[in-house]
Amino acid sequence: MRIFIAALMINALSFMVMRVYWRLTGKLSAEIVFPRQKFRTEDEGEVIFLSAGNLAQPRKAFEFLYSKLKRKQYAFLEFKMIGWSARETAKAIAKAVWPGNRVTMYAISVGDHVARYLDESPALTQLQIYTINPCPCRRAVRKELRILLTVAAPIFWALCHMIGWLSVIPFIPATGGKYSLILLADQYITIAFDEPPIIYAPHTQGVILSTADELLDNDYLEQVFVDQKITRVPTHHGDTVGMAFEYLRGVEKLLELPEE
Repeated sequence: MRIFIAALMINALSFMVMRVYWRLTGKLSAEIVFPRQKFRTEDEGEVIFLSAGNLAQPRKAFEFLYSKLKRKQYAFLEFKMIGWSARETAKAIAKAVWPGNRVTMYAISVGDHVARYLDESPALTQLQIYTINPCPCRRAVRKELRILLTVAAPIFWALCHMIGWLSVIPFIPATGGKYSLILLADQYITIAFDEPPIIYAPHTQGVILSTADELLDNDYLEQVFVDQKITRVPTHHGDTVGMAFEYLRGVEKLLELPEE
């Protein structure tokens, strides 16, 4: 029994130490994956980054947008099984691009936290953000779910650290792949307690809201993004796979040039 208890403690403590190390060294950022040729930082063209939402990976979540990405340089922000930090992901993007690059970001749901940190980045002067069903903070979640999330997220997060390395095993079904427990816990903690700057959103060009969103408070989001162009689609929250056409039409509306 002593050996078993000691093994459990070593498992948990070693995992916690590595989590601290990963956070301090930026390893909890999403992995930037260019599906085509290697991106050359000296290029001064447009670079597009795709950040998926909760329980999704970007390759599948953004299939609806592929027709708009032809002959363009784009990258997926793929979640790692060891966890996720929106702030570190934003820093990784800022480091990956050349000062002359035009950076465009599409974000879904909790992925909008990355967009909020980018929005205040002084390193990105040519930045455009389009956000889909954004969940930039806890207040964007419907009240009844907000209370549950605030209580449950830290408990779940703590339990993941207690079971140690078992929490990085990918087994939870998700859109475009599988999730680990700690990745899911980090996303819930981000929604519940991360507070990125959202007041001005100077680089956010457009927002897509779902008329049947069962998770988010659209009234609050309309107040947050009062100066941005908003288009509404007849969908539930973040269903960019099942309702791909509606989300594509939403993006097309946001990209339309204003009438003169």
